Amino acid sequence: GAGPFHADMSPLARRLGAVLNELGRHHLRRGELAKAETCFKDSFTSFAHVDDAPNKALVLINFATVSRTRSRLLRAERERAIEEMQRGGVQGASTSAAESSPRSELAPRSDEIDELAAAAQQQRR
Repeated sequence: GAGPFHADMSPLARRLGAVLNELGRHHLRRGELAKAETCFKDSFTSFAHVDDAPNKALVLINFATVSRTRSRLLRAERERAIEEMQRGGVQGASTSAAESSPRSELAPRSDEIDELAAAAQQQRR
């Protein structure tokens, strides 16, 4: 079934889900994790309303990339704090990894995002 959407609303819901997914990918490339996460959640909801399992899977892969990136950020921050403490600079340990490391080092590379999307597209065929 088409969930709570009327049958004629399904193409619109799918298009909305696709646009939100692309917007989320844009935010992900820029390292804007919270914005990306919100877009992916809304995209997933849109695809769920029309029972579009392949696109839900695609969005989940992108959402997992957000989680992995967050993990990288936290790991880098923890490692930096440990290094600062070992050097005796406890006051410097409060500086976050996002401030000390270029965002581009920690955010997923554009080709990594595209590679995941291509893999998901292959699974849909």
